[in-house]
Amino acid sequence: KESDEPILTTSAEIPDYGLFIDAEDINDRIGKLLGCIIDGGILPDERSTIVDLSDEFPVVVRAGKGPFIT
Repeated sequence: KESDEPILTTSAEIPDYGLFIDAEDINDRIGKLLGCIIDGGILPDERSTIVDLSDEFPVVVRAGKGPFIT
């Protein structure tokens, strides 16, 4: 809400680009479209949980690795 923009993590999958697990790969492919990239190292090839926070209550769009606790 504070940024007024979506947050994309390195395990995000974007159509036509595939799954991103490395900040350098993100920069090479779509870096010009992003405000900043934080390199936390290469992550395992595992999907993250996607949560829509745009409404009053969170909605799990895709359940991934790790628990989601409301």
